[in-house]
Amino acid sequence: DKKLLRLGKSNQASLKSAYNHIKKLSSMKYKEIRSYHMQDTIDYCGKGYSTQGAIKNLWGHLDSFALELDVITRMYSTLLTSDPIPQTTRNRFSDDEIKWIWKVYDESQAGKDFGDVPVGLIDTVLIFLYSGFRISELLDMKTADVDLNQMTFKGGTKTKAGKNRIVPIHSKILPLVKA
Repeated sequence: DKKLLRLGKSNQASLKSAYNHIKKLSSMKYKEIRSYHMQDTIDYCGKGYSTQGAIKNLWGHLDSFALELDVITRMYSTLLTSDPIPQTTRNRFSDDEIKWIWKVYDESQAGKDFGDVPVGLIDTVLIFLYSGFRISELLDMKTADVDLNQMTFKGGTKTKAGKNRIVPIHSKILPLVKA
């Protein structure tokens, strides 16, 4: 309760979720928990790298607090390992793909029918491409967070550095943002 309030909401939720994977050790005195106990909660959680990393992170926080209170003299959490973050397989849109999206947008604005192809949100796709915002960040954005005079967005949610960041509005999407 003392440390949690200093962390962001996402980090808090992650640590609370991680606790569910270590609470089987809650009957043990903390000073009796060794690195192999901690490592087992990571290795046998049955989850991927993200959850494993959250469990490892929680052990680090608990060890720091226990050390601060003189409950332990050694931080076993420093010995823990978890699966590495896998290489991303995502590719950015190519210049040709972006040109094609603009072409579809322009033609849809001119009244061209694309049959079953949904073009109603293509302006939103272009705003994503030119702003770099995540879907949730753009959906949560308020009108007050868009400054058309300064040509900036204010948004972001995931990290401390990413929260309420100022992002310039590219001149190509300014009419879409205005609309």
